Amino acid sequence: EYRLNHLIHAYPKPYVALMDGIVMGGGMGISQGAKLRVLSERSKLAMPETGIGLFPDVGGGWFLAQCPGHVGEWLALTGQA
Repeated sequence: EYRLNHLIHAYPKPYVALMDGIVMGGGMGISQGAKLRVLSERSKLAMPETGIGLFPDVGGGWFLAQCPGHVGEWLALTGQA
């Protein structure tokens, strides 16, 4: 997944992530490199590994670091929503 996430972030053409239904873990990670992320009204996003004390994957670590202030750090460390 690390190679795929890097490829997506560095891909020269626009990459669009369409997310419908449950998007968790690695699905969240690979969608974060998209220039445009589209969610449906049925979308539910989750990083369940943080709830059991595991560090998010490379994609999750990246997008949590982009959150304003210390929100991403708090989410990664506590797993709370």
